[in-house]
Amino acid sequence: MRIAVAQMNTQAGDFEFTAQTMLEYAQRAQQQGAELVIYPAPTLTGLLSVPEADIEGLFADLSEIINSLSEKLPIAALIPVVTEFDGSAASEALLVRNGAVTPLKLTAQIAHMSALARSTSSAQASGENTFELAKFEAGGLTFGVAFTYDDLDAWQDVDDSLDAVIYLPYFGFAVDDSSSAMGMAVAESRYLGDVEEFDSWLIAANAVGAYGNQVFCGSSFFLSPSGDLVKQAASFSEDMVVCEVDQDTIENFDREDTAGVYNSALTTWGVLATGVRDYTVKSGFDGVFIAVDGSLSSLVTVALASDALGPMRVHVLLLPNKDSRATSAAELLTARLRVNKVTVDSTVFSTLTDTKLVSAFGYAYADQHNYLTLETADKTILALKGTEISSAHSLWPLGDMYHADIVDLARVRNTFSPAIDHAVLENISEVVTDGLENVAPTPQERIEFVDCVLTSYLEWNKSISAIVEEMGKVDEVKTIISMLHARQKDRRNTTEVLEMSSKSLTNAQIPHASVWQDRIRDTKASESDLVESLRNSLREIQGASMHLPELSVDPAEAQEGFKDMLELLKELAQESDAQIGMVDPKMWRGPFSEN
Repeated sequence: MRIAVAQMNTQAGDFEFTAQTMLEYAQRAQQQGAELVIYPAPTLTGLLSVPEADIEGLFADLSEIINSLSEKLPIAALIPVVTEFDGSAASEALLVRNGAVTPLKLTAQIAHMSALARSTSSAQASGENTFELAKFEAGGLTFGVAFTYDDLDAWQDVDDSLDAVIYLPYFGFAVDDSSSAMGMAVAESRYLGDVEEFDSWLIAANAVGAYGNQVFCGSSFFLSPSGDLVKQAASFSEDMVVCEVDQDTIENFDREDTAGVYNSALTTWGVLATGVRDYTVKSGFDGVFIAVDGSLSSLVTVALASDALGPMRVHVLLLPNKDSRATSAAELLTARLRVNKVTVDSTVFSTLTDTKLVSAFGYAYADQHNYLTLETADKTILALKGTEISSAHSLWPLGDMYHADIVDLARVRNTFSPAIDHAVLENISEVVTDGLENVAPTPQERIEFVDCVLTSYLEWNKSISAIVEEMGKVDEVKTIISMLHARQKDRRNTTEVLEMSSKSLTNAQIPHASVWQDRIRDTKASESDLVESLRNSLREIQGASMHLPELSVDPAEAQEGFKDMLELLKELAQESDAQIGMVDPKMWRGPFSEN
């Protein structure tokens, strides 16, 4: 069976234009002999979040556009729908075939509820929560559908014979997750282990471009049961790939694409450039404005914007700096990249006696010309210092990148052309490290220590006690964590950050109104029974074991309730703090009351 993946970059919620583009991809796929076309998860809705009052209208329009597609698509199609309610994601995979629309997850839920109704013993009686994975048959093959890594893990535990698993990620690229780079990092990813466990094909349909604060890198792929990368789509651009998927493992594939060595810094640069471009264009701005102080982060931001949008749409204001080397580096970069330098009369600068006034002047200039303001602070700076002032039209492209990583990005950028002064690459002392002078002898080593502590605390969820036990430096670790908490109130307006890690500062859930902060404890001391019981109780409430039933139901049962399925997405999201049926699955209670 020939299957196509339509790797698309869309505007979330622009249903009519997107549907027309989807139709064109399907027609191209048909011309290449494909019988099924797969669209990425964010294609129609991204992670669209709307007010409660608009939900009914959203579902009505979404239902209308999908029904319209069902009448026009020349071949079968798998169309994901991902929506967000109160911060929780809900997803569905719609199989459109022969004019009919089948919600696959709802079909599985109906099958499971029917099985429970016929059975004398239920999963609830055994104390287990259950959830269902979607699957369908086409062209004599059986396909499973996965939206998350936990879905992929769950399919490994299912006693079910699949010919292929279709992976539809709705989370974007993360620096600390090589698997999020998709086909570019197959050798370093989890996917080789997945196909070995599945003993089946893995078809990954990834989006490309920015959807809100998340950025998708493309690089969709077809991975054979033997671990061969048979097809790989382009990175950072729209593409379509078609592949013959067989029941049998073929020894000699006609490979058109091969995986190279994964370069994390190079991929990250491409993702950031894609994010800046899409965020600017999709938000309706005519260009970007950057206030350049000569710091390494500000220079990298200018180079990033120039690569993303072209020099004619990048407008920089060179700020006065007592450091002649920083001033020279900023002037040199501006000349090399040929970006537009905003000229300001010296008398104007003389009246701006405070950094806040300088920032306000820049924001007013950007708003006057409909430019997006690119802030230059990185994750380390935001963690330790926060931000004094920002615009309603500000974006932090480096706000989820640690400072030590900025040096790697600058060096990667200089491999294209030597735009950033080499001397500045060795000067990273502009980050405040007061009280940390004894951590290491050089500024670079001190910054690496700071970044390691922050990473351990934020991304790796290590307690301050565990960090001290591993790294020592009790006073310095306490200082870093205290600064992180103290500056939370100064980060409340830094929500527009390109998310590049598994946990950004925005998602760190650090309270700014609480005076409590964890302290260093004796990790070897035994816990009281009360503490252990409380922790286990909370975890039991949050998580649940998974039991995956056999899926067998007439798709006609689900087609009748297509619109009801869309409404159920809301209920499914509201029933749990987690992502329903994905990261932390919960038992679906059904659409009926218990009366």
